[in-house]
Amino acid sequence: MTVGAVAVDLVDRDHAVALVLGSLSEADPLAVVSANLDHIHHFAHDESWARRAPALPSEGAAEGLRWLTLLDGVPLVRTANARSGRDWPKLSGSDLIVTLLESAADVGAKVGFLGGASLTHRELRARLADTMPSLRIAGTWAPARSELTDPAASRRIAAEIHAAGVEILVVALGKPLQEQWIARFGVATGARVLLAFGAVVDFLAGRVRRAPQRVADAGAEWAWRLMLEPRRLGRRYLIHGPPSLVQLRRSAKVVRGVAPPDSGLDRGKFAAREVHADVAAVVVTYNSASDIATLIDDLRVAAHGMALRLIVVDNQSADETVDRVREHGDVVLIESEGNLGYGGGLNAGLQAVGDCNAVVMLNPDLRVDQGSIGLMHSALVDGTIGAVVPLMVEEDGATYPSLRREPSLIRALGDALLGDRISVRPSFTSEVEMRSSSYLSAHDVDWATGAALMMPASVVREVGDWWDDYPIYSEETDYFRRIRETGRRIRFEPAAVVRHRGGGSGASVGLAALMAVNRVRYVERYHSRVYAALFRAVVALGESLRSYDVAHRYSMSVVVNKRRWQELPRISKPEARQELSGQRARGSVIVPACNEAAVIRRTLEPLSEAAADGYIELIVVCNGCTDDTAAIARAVPGVSVVELQHGSKPAALNAGDEAATLWPRLYLDADIQITASAVVAVLDRLGQGDVLAARPDHTYDCSGADAVVRSYYRARQRIPQHKRAMWGAGAYGLSSEGHHRLGTFPALTGDDLYVDSLFHADEKTVVPTEPSVVKTPANVGSLVKILRRAYRGGIELRGDDAGHRHGQNTGARTAFAVVRGVRGPRSAADAAVYLAMALAARRQVGDHPRWERDETSRVRT
Repeated sequence: MTVGAVAVDLVDRDHAVALVLGSLSEADPLAVVSANLDHIHHFAHDESWARRAPALPSEGAAEGLRWLTLLDGVPLVRTANARSGRDWPKLSGSDLIVTLLESAADVGAKVGFLGGASLTHRELRARLADTMPSLRIAGTWAPARSELTDPAASRRIAAEIHAAGVEILVVALGKPLQEQWIARFGVATGARVLLAFGAVVDFLAGRVRRAPQRVADAGAEWAWRLMLEPRRLGRRYLIHGPPSLVQLRRSAKVVRGVAPPDSGLDRGKFAAREVHADVAAVVVTYNSASDIATLIDDLRVAAHGMALRLIVVDNQSADETVDRVREHGDVVLIESEGNLGYGGGLNAGLQAVGDCNAVVMLNPDLRVDQGSIGLMHSALVDGTIGAVVPLMVEEDGATYPSLRREPSLIRALGDALLGDRISVRPSFTSEVEMRSSSYLSAHDVDWATGAALMMPASVVREVGDWWDDYPIYSEETDYFRRIRETGRRIRFEPAAVVRHRGGGSGASVGLAALMAVNRVRYVERYHSRVYAALFRAVVALGESLRSYDVAHRYSMSVVVNKRRWQELPRISKPEARQELSGQRARGSVIVPACNEAAVIRRTLEPLSEAAADGYIELIVVCNGCTDDTAAIARAVPGVSVVELQHGSKPAALNAGDEAATLWPRLYLDADIQITASAVVAVLDRLGQGDVLAARPDHTYDCSGADAVVRSYYRARQRIPQHKRAMWGAGAYGLSSEGHHRLGTFPALTGDDLYVDSLFHADEKTVVPTEPSVVKTPANVGSLVKILRRAYRGGIELRGDDAGHRHGQNTGARTAFAVVRGVRGPRSAADAAVYLAMALAARRQVGDHPRWERDETSRVRT
């Protein structure tokens, strides 16, 4: 992880020692450095010494080195602890050197010392001969500084060290020279381990006393050393230290060229499908043979400390991706019947996650740093968080600007005119978060690139499928929006780090154009036609300003001409099939319908195969229909139709009960979209006998709705009691015993409210299923209509004994819950809209007809 402006490797003392000793048999040598405020002073703005020595011409000698950067200094330790959520030890060179030398003596490794005075070396040898008589000292070198900065002299010194057979070289030259010298000449010494531990020679020789433990524990070791050596250390602690401390607090520059060696990490097995998992990982691959094995290896490290299940969905790769995955027998492999795109592939994988607490979705071209999966999982303990995204870095270690703001016209214009040339500018002028300070600490964001995110499994079910209307790009913009609309937050956790190669599935001019077009498609989904047209013009402007590049030139030509959108890459989606298994005759589904010709087919077709195969009994009760609802329903295989002359939903429900022959029963509104698997899950839950009423998960589809309607439903989804009630999902079920308590449906407007009032909390449940989809009204007028109807139902119910007994007068309680859901300006605005709509509808209840419905959500399909 990054602490302040430098990269550090979070390891405990035993792990650090194991890494050093393990490197004695590794092919590439290991350089160990300590990160403290002095390290920040010298290297915060350029850690390229991990690849070359900036003070000396590079000869490429550092290419064979591996780097391990340890936490040293109380300020860095405290920062790392705060960001990672756990305590890490301070590991300075002087803290570790005795243990490392004793371990070297135990294994017979030869040790050498570079740096310090010749007199100090004589004292060092004498003391070590007394305290560690079995330690093999191959040699000591005390060159002048002029020799260390002279390439020829340094090469001669390195050759002498190599000839002496040194395996562990302690380089005590002080920062920054010791790191620079190792970077350039370390490989030439032949040492397997190079320890950049500046002051340890003086400590080991007894020339400088270490601070008492109580002083070190108080974080004042620097003051002790300053007191002993004010002339040598005054500039370091008093001049350079304070700016470095400020840099530690403010800087977010990330360089990870010193990734820790992982040869000593334990790998675990992945959890099988049938067992509970802490986390289920879903990876979508497409021609990912060069990446997937590395990601699987990283996830095995995570699986060592938790129950982790891995599902890989392959989108018809043409390379050896599938073969690479099949080499791992504990990975769940799903081979799609077409290129489903990223969102479609995730949907396929999410169906296979099984019983788990959380789901992490990952690109195949990622490396996942040790501990990152656990850190993201820990962040989900806060129930208000709907998703966690990690810090993303590029191959060269630089921070990738992965954080995003909600697209808007002004932000699109700012990006079109300025691009990424001015990184520090007001947030309203860019969709991309380019300020480095935003990548330093954990905070809430609108959304982030979808290469890596983790969500609670319950939120995955509530949000539902990724929309595949945006193949390859922009799926995450929509998905994160729907997470936020549940009332939950998106959390950025920089302590969790993934490294992204990017473009792992290939890039082309067509994909660049698709990215631009999908930005427009997203805005068209959630904004008015005028707004979307302006947004499209701004996107075209941005592409035209960069039309000197062929990709931007092609993108501009496609964005301005909608007929050319058909040229763009598409997903090849196979025909959807829901395969059910087990016994037949699981229960009945009753659908009351009055003039629902526009939507009835959409509701029935997903259930048709299950009905025709005998898993469910599917009955449509047409009541007072003057359109062709009945004819459309009869044309759907597996459907039975009952017709009533007069329109009455309670009468239709009762008629459906008379026609049905199976228990339990699900009562389904005619404009609700639900899958057969969700229906069967509810019926099976009722069949267990421990609950009397149940409903599926549900989600609201606000596409095409105006801003006020979307705001209302965002607030509604933050109300806890709404998430547990039987009403509002457009579907609820009853067991035979539960229906016995009901009797017949009374002539009330709110049948679902009435059913909910009949059962105590322990007698009803919401079944975790793929959510039913409730289409919201498109405008305020239509919203007020259905709210008036709902409140009218509540008034009727309060006149009923059952409704009074179970306290249906919940207006004050609901208002309190809405206010409690406020977390910031956006949610406060949503709460105000919700309360305003509620008051407006309540005041108008008596002035309008008994039955009202929304027609804007009923679009002929």
